[in-house]
Amino acid sequence: MGIRGLNALIKKHSPDCITYNDIKKYYGKIVAIDCSILLYKFKYASKVENSHLIGIANRVKFYVMNGILPVFIFDGVPPDAKSITLEKRHAAKEKIYLRLEELREKVPENFQDEKDISDEIEKLQSQIIVVKKYHVEQCKEFLEKSGIPYCTAPSDAEKYCAFLQRNKLVDYTITDDSDALTFGCSNVLKTSISKQITEINLEKLLSDIDMNMDNFVDYCILSGCDYTESIPLIGPVTAYNLIKKHKCIENIITNENKIPENFNFNICRDIFTTFDYGIPEPFCMKKTNKQVLIDFMNEHNFRDNVICKFIKILI
Repeated sequence: MGIRGLNALIKKHSPDCITYNDIKKYYGKIVAIDCSILLYKFKYASKVENSHLIGIANRVKFYVMNGILPVFIFDGVPPDAKSITLEKRHAAKEKIYLRLEELREKVPENFQDEKDISDEIEKLQSQIIVVKKYHVEQCKEFLEKSGIPYCTAPSDAEKYCAFLQRNKLVDYTITDDSDALTFGCSNVLKTSISKQITEINLEKLLSDIDMNMDNFVDYCILSGCDYTESIPLIGPVTAYNLIKKHKCIENIITNENKIPENFNFNICRDIFTTFDYGIPEPFCMKKTNKQVLIDFMNEHNFRDNVICKFIKILI
């Protein structure tokens, strides 16, 4: 989900924190790629069995061809505070599965009825894209054989991306998850692979909305994040106004009767601001074992011309 309403806030209060740059600006840079949403995008865009691998291959090709070193970051174990959000997502999927079962058992009365049922089934199926553990493991194996760096985050991928950027192991984070900014990613790039890159600058955003990082984290928690339930009657606009007025959640609790006693904001704060991770070795490309990589790509049904072009870029 990311941060509820953050993109709208940026467009309204800090449009200039978004810039559109030629890909050449990023030549020689190292980018951390948040894979948590990316694999779902690949599976949604194509129904072929190896779409996750094709998607990863296309990303590798795009960045390496433009002189950029990609580092793919996969989700680790989510924090306990995220369990409510994950349970809600699971429940929503179960409802879709039940509705699909009903539709498949329904007997159409005429051609139009049959078409309506078919259209609804197709629409619902697009909402339950599943990325399985073996999809992730295949992507890691593919990257390993390609010599492209990757790692599994201790928790959420976008948090580890922020950690790597804070410690200058990567220059940018590539993600569509807005809470990367809440974790402190200073320069976020959108995941689209095109010659024009969308970049969001955190320092400019904070300056435009006249908040420091502590204010901003509290705004994101109040507005709605993955680690706590939303507060009734407090949406993104109200959250913004409350933080602008009171600066922090404690002051809001003291001066306004709006926040329930069981609101676990301290846990959320800790997740967004504490990074108890060891510093990894600097990232670099490794030598590609050409034949091993070719065998893997053949095994996973890559076309011969695709394999040839991919190998040529790496070697």
